[in-house]
Amino acid sequence: MIGLILMIFTYSEFNTYIYYYPIQSQSDIEGLQQSGYHSFLYVAQADEDVNGIHTEVIGTVKQVSQNLLRKLDGRTLTSVVAQIFADRMQVVSSLLALPLFTFMFDKDRRFRMNELVRTRPIHKYSYVLGKYGGVLLSYLSIITVIGIILNTWVMFNVSGSGSGLTGSFWDMPITLIIQVYPTILYMSAFIVGISLLFSSNVISVPVVLVYVIFSISMTAFTGEVNNDVELYSAIIRNDTGFIEQSQVMVLLNRLIYLVATVAILYFAGFWWEKTGRRVDK
Repeated sequence: MIGLILMIFTYSEFNTYIYYYPIQSQSDIEGLQQSGYHSFLYVAQADEDVNGIHTEVIGTVKQVSQNLLRKLDGRTLTSVVAQIFADRMQVVSSLLALPLFTFMFDKDRRFRMNELVRTRPIHKYSYVLGKYGGVLLSYLSIITVIGIILNTWVMFNVSGSGSGLTGSFWDMPITLIIQVYPTILYMSAFIVGISLLFSSNVISVPVVLVYVIFSISMTAFTGEVNNDVELYSAIIRNDTGFIEQSQVMVLLNRLIYLVATVAILYFAGFWWEKTGRRVDK
């Protein structure tokens, strides 16, 4: 079900890149125009209007292609797709992680499996990390496959098209590793930690939901409308895909949240064992 939701979401967000790039016909231009505003579709008219202003009109295929190349400024189209994919996938994967990881230990609590597990010679971290890692690997695999398929489709569309657009297979994997994976690792670990801490979904779900919403739409809380990478930003936003991020800040941000992930998982194992001793008493 999670995989199907992610596939439908990806198709709805990236169908313009699937169908209309590279721009080779008037129907491609019309499709892009219907999908929303794209500045590279427009060119200034040669003649001025009565106010002496050059109005903009939809350009020809050649003009639009040249505008797009100038906007890309030497970057591959797949790098833009990867950046936008990273932005959208960080958002949707964080939301979908709520039911996926919040209820991961719920069945153990409801059927009193915790007491049975603790009678076995199982290390606290083996149990917690085993359950967490199994779900996480499946989740990351689905996202990776979807991203690679999208990237490969765009890459083959632009290669040999004569449009001047270029693509690279490595754009998507690198972006996934740097931006998407650390976000999912941290968010999922945070959800697990909060769920074990409160031992009640009535409390943990609202707490996690508020934090996820804050991370997704931080500008709504801070009032700052920008895409700068801050150290407190769990999610790196790339709303347009044409934003040049400071790679030093991106890497430092990711390192901080990877360290935070390890710390939270360490706490989760410790707390699971502590609550077990409390029950035994």
